[in-house]
Amino acid sequence: MDCREALKTRRSIRAYTGEPVSREAVENIIAQAAVCVAVLCKDTKYYLEDGCYASQNILVAARGHGLGACWVAGDKKYI
Repeated sequence: MDCREALKTRRSIRAYTGEPVSREAVENIIAQAAVCVAVLCKDTKYYLEDGCYASQNILVAARGHGLGACWVAGDKKYI
């Protein structure tokens, strides 16, 4: 799938099929990632924007692999 098609068809997916995702697809979206991807940013003036851009690129890359994904916000949520 090309980038334009990925951008046009990317949606937040919250109901999943349970089908396995290939290791190749996961590693291609963000190297060394497990199934859940956390985006962490340095505490800089534009950390939120930087994290948003990185997250969007991950979502588009997932869509490019034919996968559904969803951005779950967690800014300033501490455990």
